[in-house]
Amino acid sequence: MAARIWSSGYRQGSGFVTQRPASWSGWPVGSRLPVLRERFAAGDLSLDQVDAISKMATADTEEGLIEECLGLSIAALDRAARRANPPTIQDEREMWQRRCLFIHHSLDGWKES
Repeated sequence: MAARIWSSGYRQGSGFVTQRPASWSGWPVGSRLPVLRERFAAGDLSLDQVDAISKMATADTEEGLIEECLGLSIAALDRAARRANPPTIQDEREMWQRRCLFIHHSLDGWKES
């Protein structure tokens, strides 16, 4: 069985992001948007571009949308994806409730993280 590799990190404007690689067959974009998957596998698109495009594209619109998005910055793509699929009030409420602050005590005193 192949190992499942996860990458995680911080991206401006999104907080903590956890991504799955495109080679994992369970990745939802692969079955729904085959052209996007192929362009990502070929190295034409970054993971951030795929993330934003997958929030806007349908099977009918993905080819044209990919061509339009190639010249845009990641910030512009993220803004377009948020405009295309704005969060519901319930989603925003749930995100607000999941927010938290961790405080770690060290020998140097309290430290926020």
